[in-house]
Amino acid sequence: SQLSSNDSLAISIKNTLRNLEKSSDDLIQFTSKINNDENVLSKLTNNPKLGKSVDSTIINIEKGVGELREIEAAAKNNFLLRGYFNKKKKEAEKQKR
Repeated sequence: SQLSSNDSLAISIKNTLRNLEKSSDDLIQFTSKINNDENVLSKLTNNPKLGKSVDSTIINIEKGVGELREIEAAAKNNFLLRGYFNKKKKEAEKQKR
């Protein structure tokens, strides 16, 4: 009984060590991929100008989306476009049913 308990403990330890070794190998592969200059993540972390450029691009996209929402809101109130938006709204309501 104690022998089987020791055997199962030994098997469990061996499995744990195998899993740790696999995790270690995976981590080594992951870090080598990050350190590869062709990797986007590596470019972002190692090139501050690129990181700032991406930040700037995201900010500009957010501003553009905000401006488009304002234009859409104004267009919905425009008497020339009101019918178009009402039609789209009715179509969306039909699809929900």
